[in-house]
Amino acid sequence: MFGDDEFESRLIAVNASFLMPPEEQKHLEKELNAHEIGLLFDEQRGVQASIFDTIVIYVNTHLTELLVCGLLLPAAYDLVKKVILCIGKYTASHFKKRSRKPDEYPSMRMNIGKAEIIAPIPSDLSNEQFSVYMDTLQYALKTLADNEIPKIESYECFIVEYDNENTQLNVKTYHQYGMEQVVEQRKGNAEIEANKSDKPK
Repeated sequence: MFGDDEFESRLIAVNASFLMPPEEQKHLEKELNAHEIGLLFDEQRGVQASIFDTIVIYVNTHLTELLVCGLLLPAAYDLVKKVILCIGKYTASHFKKRSRKPDEYPSMRMNIGKAEIIAPIPSDLSNEQFSVYMDTLQYALKTLADNEIPKIESYECFIVEYDNENTQLNVKTYHQYGMEQVVEQRKGNAEIEANKSDKPK
């Protein structure tokens, strides 16, 4: 993927390089390389979508397997968490400058078998809080890999939702997530119409 085969395990940050100082990119890359993990910054600016809708960190299949199975050495695992949060903080700062909603985050994507998982990078967390988040995500992915993914016959996409207040993760299929969003939108529209009808004419 993305034409870089120097390291079997890789993180690929898409559309994030122009948001970070080059020296910071080099520093993170050097740190990961010391643990035999690659870091690639790739630009894929489409004409149709805003660049800020397409900022994502891809965790390649080999690194995903190591994360899910808990096979990364502690130092390497801590560094992966540090790099993901660092890139997330740089990109999130630009989201906020463009009046994004406070609960919108950059995302990371990974594949396990025939499943694709999209998870937020809650970059407003401290290093310690994000470490706990990643540990919780790791457990959720392992549970998914053990119980749900073996049943998948073709492609399936899962969305990870993060509850900031309760520090909980919910993993849903893309279809389930989409249906819930439709229900929420209809509920919001109904409340708006109800408020309008209550106003004196």
